[in-house]
Amino acid sequence: MLLAVDKPGRITSFDVVRIFKRHFPKQKIWHSWTLDPMATGLMILALDKDTKKLTELIWLDKSYIATIDFSKVTDTRDMEFWEKITNYELQITNWKATGVEMEGGTAEAPSLGEIKKQLDKLIPSYDLPLPAFSAKKRAGKRSYDEARAGNIIEENKVMKVHGYEILNYAFPTLQLRLDVGSGTYIRSIWYRLGKQLGIGGTLIQLRRTSIGKYDIATIKNWENLHNRYKEKEEIIPFAQI
Repeated sequence: MLLAVDKPGRITSFDVVRIFKRHFPKQKIWHSWTLDPMATGLMILALDKDTKKLTELIWLDKSYIATIDFSKVTDTRDMEFWEKITNYELQITNWKATGVEMEGGTAEAPSLGEIKKQLDKLIPSYDLPLPAFSAKKRAGKRSYDEARAGNIIEENKVMKVHGYEILNYAFPTLQLRLDVGSGTYIRSIWYRLGKQLGIGGTLIQLRRTSIGKYDIATIKNWENLHNRYKEKEEIIPFAQI
């Protein structure tokens, strides 16, 4: 059996598996690609014999709705920063942010045309830096464990970007839909975009909307799993697919 899950924020992908194991105690449960704790959206769980199907799902393309903040840079490249966050002061003119303070100077807010120009450079693929803080394993160790211990490993990877749609731009935030290949880190795209524009760039919101043919907007027969989280009742939508 395969289950689509609309993961809430604040919990890890493994938390989701653990929660569902309490409701399906006699079955093995595995999940598809990891979503970071701050991220929400589509996860696919496989139970028992169907865990073999995850091998096929892992390599499917994915879509996300993501929001970047050009006024921030963090060590994790998102708002779950480990130790370091740099907030650049905004230059306000007529109540509109027009630039970001960068090392004594001011970088003007990029135009929508300039943003599109830089995004277009990422299609169909681009060599991007891997986040040091991630669940990716290197020599049997999780990258985030190594990074927290001060062992920051700089490594690049070719990532695929099939397309994008800008949904909203009100400097310093930009929201868009991204269609990407398997293994592409949205945080890496934002970090690179900020660097290309000469300003900051940190992921502040992320929602996965589809994995291959499975789109969270078209999945039917959703049910609600009630879960206690930090003394609060939390509802996790799920559906058999």
